[in-house]
Amino acid sequence: MVEMVSGRHQVELRVIQVQRAARRELGCLYTAPRLEPPGAERVMREALAEGVTCRALYQSADLARPGVLPPVESLDHPAPGTSP
Repeated sequence: MVEMVSGRHQVELRVIQVQRAARRELGCLYTAPRLEPPGAERVMREALAEGVTCRALYQSADLARPGVLPPVESLDHPAPGTSP
């Protein structure tokens, strides 16, 4: 499925909706500038805790940017108060 969404707020809403709707796998393509909607990390952690697999592709240059890798690595570990 390909869906075109425009406007920052609409994109943020759609990202959260797609994360919440995932049942088996979520595929993501990340490139700068990266849009991180409020609550997206929490929703992603909830999906992972429910057994959803997340496969993501990052541009290598983005991973070299300060601050990008720690949030990605943190998804490998459950957040406090969540099940592994």
